[in-house]
Amino acid sequence: MQLDEQTANSVVTRPTAAAPGSVRWFRERDLGGGITGTTMDADFLNDLLGNLIDLLAAGSITRTKGESGDSDLVDAIKAVIGIERAENALVGHLSRQSDSIIHLQPSNGADVQVGIDNTVLKTTGNIVFNMAADLEGAEAASTAYYLYLRNEAGALDAQISATVPDLPGGTKPGYKSGDATRRCVGSFWNNVGENIVECTWMHNGQVLFSNMDADHEHVLADTASTAWQNQNVNLPITAKSMRFIASFQDNTTGIVVYGADDAAGTITAATQDPFLAGLKDALYWNISTAGADNKGHAIAGEIPILTPATPAFHYGLSVAIDVGLHKLKVTGYTDIFAPR
Repeated sequence: MQLDEQTANSVVTRPTAAAPGSVRWFRERDLGGGITGTTMDADFLNDLLGNLIDLLAAGSITRTKGESGDSDLVDAIKAVIGIERAENALVGHLSRQSDSIIHLQPSNGADVQVGIDNTVLKTTGNIVFNMAADLEGAEAASTAYYLYLRNEAGALDAQISATVPDLPGGTKPGYKSGDATRRCVGSFWNNVGENIVECTWMHNGQVLFSNMDADHEHVLADTASTAWQNQNVNLPITAKSMRFIASFQDNTTGIVVYGADDAAGTITAATQDPFLAGLKDALYWNISTAGADNKGHAIAGEIPILTPATPAFHYGLSVAIDVGLHKLKVTGYTDIFAPR
């Protein structure tokens, strides 16, 4: 894609181009009609060459001379528009195989593709994450773990670690803190029995728990108060949102509100729309009819996690409400680094 020292009459320094004129077009020669063909000059060829070089550089493609470099431009275009940009490349599907094994499986074709530091590596078949063989350190219960891959001489090397990845805004987002060679490709939770929580990874990065465990069941305080109550949850720091279902029974009128961990505002029985009270990212239940029959209620939804280092959410009950059996179960989360 560029001339080299073997090209006759080429120069090291690019010549200064003449001032541009109006757009002109090539024409064919017609010797019988006395028409000569258009002659290409150095300015035109240098402009064309310069554009090609810049395109390769934008795609982080190193020029390859000869037939083996015929795909250089195609590779550069794919990289520029994001089709195979290394930092975006993560083609595969995570799947829990057992209490101690997770696979990164091909989701399109026969290969798993992972971009690590401007290089897209491909592996045919499954990449196996095995707690017995790939865990860094000793296994622990009720712990978040992260799945890492690195480029090991052109092959993808798997690791499981409790060491967190750098989040957006960190030193090297998406890579292991303290080891910038390892890219995070997902996370999971180890339950009280030191087993991988039963879960399913969806195509949009959601991790759905298929079996609730004690680490994700919360009994919430029933005290009626206009003040928000904070509830920490057991999730990896890569969780950007929490899916949950909450249930309770009532004996009076009132409002129950669940909000993100920066929720603010006043919760009152008179507030029909909690957003009017300054709340944001909230789900709420308005109990408008009083009764002594302990009616059961449930609400399900998704709440953003705004402070990843200490995953939590806020909830509140208006002053008039009498709530019993107030429980919340975390049913999953969305991982910012999992395959999509």
